[in-house]
Amino acid sequence: GAIVNRQKLFIEIKPPTNFNRKNLISLNVGESGFLLRNVAIFGLIFSETIEIFAQGTLVNRELHLDQDLFVQLGIVMKSKPNSWPLVLSKKRKEWPAVINMDASKTSQVASGLIITLASCHSRSQISFTTLVSRPYLEMTLASIRNRGKVCEWNANTIQIENGRLEGKTIEVLGDWSGAANLLAMGAIDGSVTVDGLVSNHNQSDEKILDVLAMYGAKIEKMDKRITATASEHKAFNFDVTHCPDLFPVLCVLAATANGESTIMGTNRLLSKESNRLESSLEMLKKMGCVSKTDGNSITILGGIHNQEIRISTYKDHRLDRKSTRLNSSHL
Repeated sequence: GAIVNRQKLFIEIKPPTNFNRKNLISLNVGESGFLLRNVAIFGLIFSETIEIFAQGTLVNRELHLDQDLFVQLGIVMKSKPNSWPLVLSKKRKEWPAVINMDASKTSQVASGLIITLASCHSRSQISFTTLVSRPYLEMTLASIRNRGKVCEWNANTIQIENGRLEGKTIEVLGDWSGAANLLAMGAIDGSVTVDGLVSNHNQSDEKILDVLAMYGAKIEKMDKRITATASEHKAFNFDVTHCPDLFPVLCVLAATANGESTIMGTNRLLSKESNRLESSLEMLKKMGCVSKTDGNSITILGGIHNQEIRISTYKDHRLDRKSTRLNSSHL
């Protein structure tokens, strides 16, 4: 029932004057696991039942929808496991004041939960037993605070105070995930400048700058502009537990480094758009690189020995959407 005004440079959303919770809302989230995991919770603010359709790689992926959490929230899954559409129902509008959550697989459900609880006028608390991708939850809390809600995060507990969300003008920040690939290209050979990047706003993939510094690249910052210039190609060690989307590009950096690099946190990669560990291992093998996995880490010996290769990306957008031809003759 909201009014949505779409313009070239902004979208304006005006909430309905008289809000009535619907009986059923159907929507298609495409291939977005993030949208699905968010709307699976906050969609039930707007409707007693939500029917979620998906397509592409998402229909065969692990969704990481915690049934124990759903029980606490009063959410019932009416569809059969591993079947589409996903049908979720919640009869009562009220949300529990105290919630315990295992966020060891993804932080995206937790973000949806924070948004949902912030929309309520009452005080609430979420306690985590385990947590990954913490910076993304800090981004979510920053957005909620910007809209007038008081939120505190102490140890493993988030406290959301009572009060209403305020309408605000919000700037959508540049995406460090996409920029990481471009900056890595500059670090490997030549120089690349990316505009529109804001630092220190809790995007996990901003950590690419730390890796490029370890790698020996020259990094220049000016306002929202970042330049990465090739210099040394040093081996590095890095943990991707809180930024798993960086893993494929870090494999490429490691393949071009002088020496042996180790990337930790590979357990986070198994149920992305592809099994990102397996697909990246295949990429390294086709490059002719020597690599070894060990539990929750991979060690890569720098050195690309095959100059003309064709890589299957398994329809994973972090590896690109189609087979990519890599020419590494400059190495």
